[in-house]
Amino acid sequence: MRQSSGLRSYIAPGAPATRHPCDGTESALRIEFGFTPCWFRQHSDIDFSRRWHEDVLYRMACVEKMRCELRKRFPDIPIGGDFETVPPASLDGVYGALFVARLFGIPVEYYEDNWPAAEHQYLSEAAIMKLSPPELSSSPVFAELMAQMDVIEKEGGSIHGYVNWQGVLNNAYRIRGPEILTDLMVNPELACHLFDVPGGLAGEGVYLLVNGGAEYGDRLRHYGEAWPHLLIEQKLDARPFAEFTAVPFTVEFRVEKCDAATDTPMDNGLHTAHITAFWTVHNINKNSNDHNNMIWFGVPLYDVRHPNPRGHQALDVGQADATGKFICTIPGDRFFNEPIAIGKWYALSCDLTPLIQEALAASQAKGFLTDTVYEDLAATSFNLGWEVPGTYDCAIVLRNLSLKGVK
Repeated sequence: MRQSSGLRSYIAPGAPATRHPCDGTESALRIEFGFTPCWFRQHSDIDFSRRWHEDVLYRMACVEKMRCELRKRFPDIPIGGDFETVPPASLDGVYGALFVARLFGIPVEYYEDNWPAAEHQYLSEAAIMKLSPPELSSSPVFAELMAQMDVIEKEGGSIHGYVNWQGVLNNAYRIRGPEILTDLMVNPELACHLFDVPGGLAGEGVYLLVNGGAEYGDRLRHYGEAWPHLLIEQKLDARPFAEFTAVPFTVEFRVEKCDAATDTPMDNGLHTAHITAFWTVHNINKNSNDHNNMIWFGVPLYDVRHPNPRGHQALDVGQADATGKFICTIPGDRFFNEPIAIGKWYALSCDLTPLIQEALAASQAKGFLTDTVYEDLAATSFNLGWEVPGTYDCAIVLRNLSLKGVK
């Protein structure tokens, strides 16, 4: 289990700036260099028209040319990322910053020397109010992206790169145009509907898919080997749990599939696919001997090995970047009165305050946080998603996520 180290600016060759996970070695002040398509068009004669965004093999050849130009001109500056570890076949820069706008039918204009732009065919008030989250399974735009991912995996063995999703207001501007700024003042209901309609965890949901068969190939994972994580993460303000009378947490979910992608029998002690809501819980009392020490606290949603996910108390070990901290997850049958079935919606709802006290007692019984009291504890980060140490193809939809503090 890995702790998030934040995000840094990332400018791949020919792509607009986006964010990339930090590895924890970066300085607090970071400078990122990048060049626009116009510069590469001038110096490498690359055409950034529609083909660059839709043809993986063409884009891969262009990336090789851009990398060569960058290394020739700037041999001592790693502009554009680590070319030794990042393959040229990737999703970086695909559709510029317009992927979400394209999902909602906004036409795109492509250029030889620039990122694509949304055509000014904005949606009316009536069209906005009729919008609903796109059905990705039947979206040709999403199908195009998945097809590119298949080619990228075939060429490089795995899928790399970052689609530039953009922020809520940027996407709303491309769909509604400058009228969205007026809407915020005179028609906030319409503006809020447009902000919410792409879905997301607070709305219609997100879909998380891990193809364990592709990750592991025709073999099983060995002890000590890393495994795929597909997580939604959020850093949290360190507010003591004791400030609140309740900390209600809710999430709805539907496991779409969890199928073994191998005929080789798996070891339940080593191979699984599971999803748990995890918090890092730190002692934030500067006067405590346990200051800055922490545990992992979890509420499980699903584990392919069991009808209801079991509780878990152990050290975080098993891969090179494990934290070595104590993990305490609550048994799933505390939240669900029936086995978790594939294809059915479930709602997990609980108050974290008594569960955190329970986790602290369990940790201290094992020798962890022995100089900590409940008033010292605060959640500092959250993650939710698949961990797949087994050869499983698995997918889940998560929606209506909420975490609140009640005074």
